[in-house]
Amino acid sequence: MHWCRHEVLHDGQCNYGAGLNSKQLREEMEKEFPTAVAFRDPSKDAAYGRKTHVGYFRSSFTAENASWAGFKGGQNHFDDHGSDSHNNHGHLDLGHFVFEMSGQRWAVSIGSGQYDYPDLSYFGRFRFGYYHTASFGQNTLSFDGESQSRFGDAAIVDFRGGNRSALKGPKAVVDMTNGYGGAAKVRRTLSFSEDYSRFEVEDSFENAGSKVLEWRMHTVAKITQLLDDSAVLVLGGVKLAAKILKPPGAKFSAEKLELPPPQLSTYQTSERRYKGLPIRVLKVKVPTSGGVIAVQFEKME
Repeated sequence: MHWCRHEVLHDGQCNYGAGLNSKQLREEMEKEFPTAVAFRDPSKDAAYGRKTHVGYFRSSFTAENASWAGFKGGQNHFDDHGSDSHNNHGHLDLGHFVFEMSGQRWAVSIGSGQYDYPDLSYFGRFRFGYYHTASFGQNTLSFDGESQSRFGDAAIVDFRGGNRSALKGPKAVVDMTNGYGGAAKVRRTLSFSEDYSRFEVEDSFENAGSKVLEWRMHTVAKITQLLDDSAVLVLGGVKLAAKILKPPGAKFSAEKLELPPPQLSTYQTSERRYKGLPIRVLKVKVPTSGGVIAVQFEKME
């Protein structure tokens, strides 16, 4: 995801290019920064559609410890120049999300990895054989350990901004079905509670056959007190409770990311306070043809 911070004109549109009217602005953003979402107004949640389908929630833009989440749909096969993703910077990351609560980033994007592989295959036909670009290197879903289709796409099909006066938190639904070849119907719902103290990711899936569905989230937090359907994440002296709400009997597992060199197993992206920290993966596996996985994260005092 590419985050830039300019002035929001209305939900899903940002102020890029002085003197452009609304239509021209959208066209310029689509052409120049198809994965950009820009915002400044702390009263707004927003989703940016057309080819990009990126959305975000936040409790405040000015509060130091604001809660926020960003998530994406879009096209696996689209880049800034409209070329096929195996020749560009695209990842197979439909449904990917990141979020912060209590001043810490709990779900992270692990970044691009190394560009200078000896065989130059990072931008070649074997691009999605690398962890950083494949679906299992993102905070999303995989069936039987397979990545999403590189020709897949996903749309934000429902979006509701938070309404504090009505005690309703923000909510969005991403239809990821085409990311898996259309064989299984997959939808991801992301939401905050009305006070932004709880963040939930719920995935519904149908017609998946006998495949095993794996839910993954990458974090630089320590994963402690791992007890079946619950865990406690610890980062920067802050604790966050993780809980599997659905299905009954589902269990968390966790592992430290260890990749063969020259792939990187530590955090290397733009959030410098975490640079060099080991990456851990929180996982849920469900062997079923259909159902729901719902995982909730809640602040701990």
